[in-house]
Amino acid sequence: MAMGAIVDDVACYKTVPETQDLTGTAARLLEEGAEWITFTSSSTAENFHARFDLPRLLQKFPQIQLASIGPETSKTIAALGLKPTVEAKPHHIEGLVKALQTAARKGRPLRSQPK
Repeated sequence: MAMGAIVDDVACYKTVPETQDLTGTAARLLEEGAEWITFTSSSTAENFHARFDLPRLLQKFPQIQLASIGPETSKTIAALGLKPTVEAKPHHIEGLVKALQTAARKGRPLRSQPK
């Protein structure tokens, strides 16, 4: 205001935890686990943990690997006593995809093999 500007602080988005399981995906995760769980922000890691207790989920399904979009998200995961398998560089969606592709080339599967 000192220079005559009027500034409006407008929230662009808000992350909220999912509480329903309309497709049965949450139930399936708790029954079968997963190969990868990707986190695109600290709030996604926090909200996921609030719903599924991430350390307990990894104890039950030790094959699950974690992917983080960047250092701040990795810090949130570390605060749970966990370490991501991969961290995106650069720290955006494309970097996260590339980190997952690199992990796949190193023998970390990204999709289930036929049984």
